Amino acid sequence: MKPLLEALGSNGATMTNVNKSKFEKIKVITPTENLLNNFGQKGASNFSTIEKLLRQNQLLKEARDILLPRLMTGMIDVESLSLPKSESLIEKLQAGEENSIASDFNVDNFVNDLHNEYA
Repeated sequence: MKPLLEALGSNGATMTNVNKSKFEKIKVITPTENLLNNFGQKGASNFSTIEKLLRQNQLLKEARDILLPRLMTGMIDVESLSLPKSESLIEKLQAGEENSIASDFNVDNFVNDLHNEYA
């Protein structure tokens, strides 16, 4: 695009200038309505996922900020804490059960539980 504008323009003191009549003659390819709709549909789910992940990230930061000081001071005892075995998570990943792993852990519920228990 830059070479096209430079070819249309005239040299000014500091930068190339393009006048309105030359600028209006530039041909621009615009997508069809169908293509725009398809992109919107496919992009919408991606943006929705991004929004959910940003929200989860924020909630996890809040959980970290609540838990870390309490873990460091010993206020929370982790000796009796039961966590899922890492082998079972690896097996689920290898079996293609990523959604099962995500459904096993709900960030919103986790942070709400933290607020209720430790706030």
